[in-house]
Amino acid sequence: MGFMNDMIKMTFRRIRQTTATSLFFIIGMTFSMLIVSVGISFVSEHMKGQQAKVDSLPPNGERFNLYLPLDQEKYFEYEKIPQFLKGLAPDSGVIFDHEMMHIDGAEANAVSPARIEWFSAGAVWHYPLAEGRYYTAEEIEKGEKVVLIGETLKKYTQEQNGKRYLAIEGETYEVVGRVGLSDQSSLWDHEIFMPFTALPEGSRQDFNGFSNIEFTLYNPNDMVDEESSKILENAKLLYSDVGIESFGPPVIGDAMDDVRNSQDQIFSIAFLGYFVSLIYAVNIVVFWIERRRYEIGVRKAFGYTNKAIMKLIFVEMMGLSLLAFLLAIFIQAIISIVVGRLSGYIFKLYFSNFIFGLFIVLLTTFVICIWPVCRALKIQPAEALKGGGGANA
Repeated sequence: MGFMNDMIKMTFRRIRQTTATSLFFIIGMTFSMLIVSVGISFVSEHMKGQQAKVDSLPPNGERFNLYLPLDQEKYFEYEKIPQFLKGLAPDSGVIFDHEMMHIDGAEANAVSPARIEWFSAGAVWHYPLAEGRYYTAEEIEKGEKVVLIGETLKKYTQEQNGKRYLAIEGETYEVVGRVGLSDQSSLWDHEIFMPFTALPEGSRQDFNGFSNIEFTLYNPNDMVDEESSKILENAKLLYSDVGIESFGPPVIGDAMDDVRNSQDQIFSIAFLGYFVSLIYAVNIVVFWIERRRYEIGVRKAFGYTNKAIMKLIFVEMMGLSLLAFLLAIFIQAIISIVVGRLSGYIFKLYFSNFIFGLFIVLLTTFVICIWPVCRALKIQPAEALKGGGGANA
């Protein structure tokens, strides 16, 4: 408590003595710390989204590859694939991976990852819904043109008669719900979810050209091995030389790799803003040191050691940096409450904002103090004989 009281007193004394430059210092550091804090929220959201994806993995899911001999140039037929899935347990489900689809209205070369699902009426597991409903086993059986989408794909939808529709590869689908998390972005936000029986014609033709089909099979009662054997048995009735192999549990991508590969401008802006603010702050503190040569000389003449001078400067700068950090957090909290998102960036505060923010305060204080402290330590007690005291600035 003694240290905090001293820091508060010294900080407000510095603001009173050098009001103008102190305000410039605080405003510059507040802006840079706000940008850095938004970047921390960006990373924290990706990390939380990854954990949500891990928590929402299909129960006992396992990845398989159903394949035909390459040397015989045989290919699967889309219309026959549902027959592979006959007789599976009511709570089993299959997700076909690695399908990409073009949304009408998006850029010509833009595609979105699609998760193609099959399940029966007894399925108890689904991807988490942020709004709407899930398509049903009956809709899958009938091949109804229904889809689920991620948050970022909503901009491509159109509303008619109280329902929302999305055009995919020239075919129109009713959007019945949104997969994701209601209070934050998720790693599903860019994806399409649709029944296997409702694929657009182009994707159906893709399946006709495959000699292998990769899929995730899941069952909450740990019957995946039995279910995969049943799929193989069904497939052999149509393709006698078909085989199956397991790739193990589904793999979740590293959220930090996604962040590193995102090419998002928030990181370059945060780094540049923070670097410029540091340079500006160092110059202000050096200016203060030059204006306080008499004061420092007097303190040394009355027994202040170099260590005490260093502590004096460090505590003042920590107080100002901490004040800028608290203002940045306050501004971010207000923006989060008012708009939630701005230009695609979330302003939600996480615990990591405070932990890393305090670390940045310490780092900032240390960096800012290096050069000014070196200048201050060179001041000799004889400076007190020159008189003066420094004007406010």
